[in-house]
Amino acid sequence: MKQAESLKKVLELQGKSVILSKKISKKLKDKTLPVLLLPVLKEQVKNLSQIQLQIGKFKLDKYCGSHSELKEEVENLKTKFSALVKNSEDQVLLASKKGIRLTGTGGKPYSQNYTEQKPRHKPTARP
Repeated sequence: MKQAESLKKVLELQGKSVILSKKISKKLKDKTLPVLLLPVLKEQVKNLSQIQLQIGKFKLDKYCGSHSELKEEVENLKTKFSALVKNSEDQVLLASKKGIRLTGTGGKPYSQNYTEQKPRHKPTARP
């Protein structure tokens, strides 16, 4: 597959992630039960995995065309992904406030990977 085709597939998958992200946000704001939120979360995880695979293909494919055109598309994609990541981080915080525990990389709770941890008590000085 040529890079332009790979990039088109990444853009399609990214668009699907935006739609799923909006569904997740709506369900979180509507106080949907966690069990009813799980299917859309699983679908988003599957879609993001497909994006990762497609980006890998994009990096390996040969490009036959104007690199400036490709560069513009990649920059556009980066901007969209930045917004998607910010929205996802907001969703994780909202979900955790509702008692929904999400895991991040390596199976650790998301908050340990991406948010600043605050001590639960003040440290005391010892003589």
